[in-house]
Amino acid sequence: MTLCKTCAELDICKFNMASSVPPWARSLAYLEQQSLNGCRFCILLWEMASSMRKGFRRQEYDHMTPAKKALPDTCRWLRLHVRGTGTDKNKPQLNTAHVVLSNDKFASSTVDHINVLITEEFTDHEICLVADDESRAFQSGMLGGRYLGTDRDTPEFYEMLSQWLDQCMNGGRAHAACTKLTSGDARPKPSESPLPTRCVKVRENHVCLEDTSGKKGKYITLSHRWHDNTAACNTTISNLNDRLKEVEVDRLTPTFRDAIAVARGLSIPYIWIDSLCTIQSGDNGEDWKEQATKMGDYYQHSLFTICAISGAEDYGFLEMKSPGIESIAQLPFFEGGKRAGHMYAYRRPLKAERLFSRDVDQSNLMSRGWVFQEHMLSRRIVYFTDSETFAECASSTPKTFPSNQQLPGSSINARNLPDLNFSIGKFGMALNRTLKVDLEARKTSPYHSWYTIVAGYSSTDLTFPSKDHLVAISGVASEFDKVIKASLERKKQERLIARSMARRGKKYVPPVSTYVFGLWSGDLHHGLLWRSKAPQAAACTCSAPSWSWLSLCSPVVWFTRHFGTEKALQIIRTPVHTPGDPNALKNRALHLNGRLVKVVVKGAEESPQSIREMRVEQLFETWRAREMTGEMAREPQNVIKGKLKSARFDEIYYAVHSKARPDDVAGWASLDEPQHYGGGDCVNIFKGEVIACHVTTRHHVRSRRLSKFEVQAPLFRGRNRGKVYDVLFLREIGENVYQRIGVGSIFDTDFMKEFVKGGKSRFKLV
Repeated sequence: MTLCKTCAELDICKFNMASSVPPWARSLAYLEQQSLNGCRFCILLWEMASSMRKGFRRQEYDHMTPAKKALPDTCRWLRLHVRGTGTDKNKPQLNTAHVVLSNDKFASSTVDHINVLITEEFTDHEICLVADDESRAFQSGMLGGRYLGTDRDTPEFYEMLSQWLDQCMNGGRAHAACTKLTSGDARPKPSESPLPTRCVKVRENHVCLEDTSGKKGKYITLSHRWHDNTAACNTTISNLNDRLKEVEVDRLTPTFRDAIAVARGLSIPYIWIDSLCTIQSGDNGEDWKEQATKMGDYYQHSLFTICAISGAEDYGFLEMKSPGIESIAQLPFFEGGKRAGHMYAYRRPLKAERLFSRDVDQSNLMSRGWVFQEHMLSRRIVYFTDSETFAECASSTPKTFPSNQQLPGSSINARNLPDLNFSIGKFGMALNRTLKVDLEARKTSPYHSWYTIVAGYSSTDLTFPSKDHLVAISGVASEFDKVIKASLERKKQERLIARSMARRGKKYVPPVSTYVFGLWSGDLHHGLLWRSKAPQAAACTCSAPSWSWLSLCSPVVWFTRHFGTEKALQIIRTPVHTPGDPNALKNRALHLNGRLVKVVVKGAEESPQSIREMRVEQLFETWRAREMTGEMAREPQNVIKGKLKSARFDEIYYAVHSKARPDDVAGWASLDEPQHYGGGDCVNIFKGEVIACHVTTRHHVRSRRLSKFEVQAPLFRGRNRGKVYDVLFLREIGENVYQRIGVGSIFDTDFMKEFVKGGKSRFKLV
């Protein structure tokens, strides 16, 4: 490859960011001229500089000073340094080169107070450094990235994966989370892992299905998206005996063939593939029902999971179709001041973390409900995309192969879970990644983690929700059951009670929290208060009861949990729910004792042309109502209406009124299936009676006093400003039998008195 005289003599490795050596610098004029002359490295740097300038010009200029606006023209120098992931200064494992544009050849390497630099934050591109596997650049430990080409079915690639696995399994305290199950229980060694009921046995020249029930050994799993030709590979009653003798690999899909090739390349004797190892037809679904509840265990006991994100089924995932290597340049490598071969620098059009976000987190595969569980329970995952390979374990952020880059964030922290009151969107995987740790390490209630898990899972899609919605999260629920039991036993108060009873010669029975249709009996008062995030939520045909979030195919979230919340609803009996057991679906009723009051929930009749105008006026009242219950921050009227005019109405809230005072807003409601209760985008007055069931009472502390206008306004007249009733909205479908239709809050003092006057009554919620 052609290089100019300067680049031909460049010892780029000595400009290590970790050393005291100043960055390498060249003028942009020089780089432009030499790029025209054909120097490959100057072309790479000039393209990088041009991308940074364009990115800077696309920024908002309104807040910039004239001097800063002129930076693209005044920054005439490019300064470069390199960095790597190694901790040994003699083996830094360099993998990236970082550049800044400056108006001074010797300016500080960071943005200083006079803003003389344009940094890489203004471009999506980055420069990667790699070397041939047998070169001195790599063998010496100076370079960490390898150049392996676009074919991943090679001994060099499998050697690289083996080294990553060894580092993880022998990483000591740094990889402690990788030695535990999701619940925190000790994970058996790979060679002692319990094998699934059946596995694909992989030998050098022979592949067959094997009954491995009760056996132990090392195996890997495959996570992939089903395509039209996947069904043709299914194991059925009719071909099971033949496959126990031999599996015809040539008749499998390219994805399955590649997965078997990975197992063979790593000398792993078994691989578990759902459609091959589970009987898919011919037995009335009996084997699938049994295996579906075990799949969570299969993934978390495997050595690692292959995540086949490369999209097309006609070529599999081992060949990279768009490797993302642009403007590659061969540079000299120096060792001890003497030339010792060569290395490579190339420009990647998208930074590693953004590449991972685009190709992995936002992939179609990651929007699937089954994959959510597979991803969460797998202790290690290798993602195969069309442009890169990423390896991730439970103790650290994903790592790129072969460029050997660690994505930002040194480790995953179980305590830094996201708030539930945010828009999760279509993909739940980024949320899920924060939970791939020992959940018992959390200091707060483990139920908070569960609601976070559900918020992510509920935003995914299932091809067959009637069959899969209940069981696709059962593996996570099974592990979480251990977390909750351990949490209850650790509680100081419970330990004191146990000691006191032991002194009196009595046996202490710790509190129990059982799994019931996606919720936990020990936190049912909060669990019942879920709300749908979708304005067009559809009912799920999985036979879940109406009080469970599983009854809807919709993203769901929960109220913010407030300190000092009081329980108002007595839970007499909960159903027993064992995922996968068809008999468990026959008894779905919650037996309750609580206060019920009839209410009016209003919407607005409107034409399509006036939807937004009417919605703004209607939602202004419900926005104020949500402020009263602490769900919204208080803001002036003009600010609220401004936001409503430009808002995307992903959620719809409706005003709740007392039947005695139908003109005053007493609270707000979020309906589970709003499209079923009227025409257009808003509901009309409900047909039939709506019942409010008081679940909890919380005390809301305001951030400021109400204004004089707000105190006098009819909406706020007579309100109890500190107390809020969280309620379920129900519809009576039989004598003392109700069905949930929504959730909301009541803040009106007079209306609260109606709950007390009515007294308590026993009823069933189905």
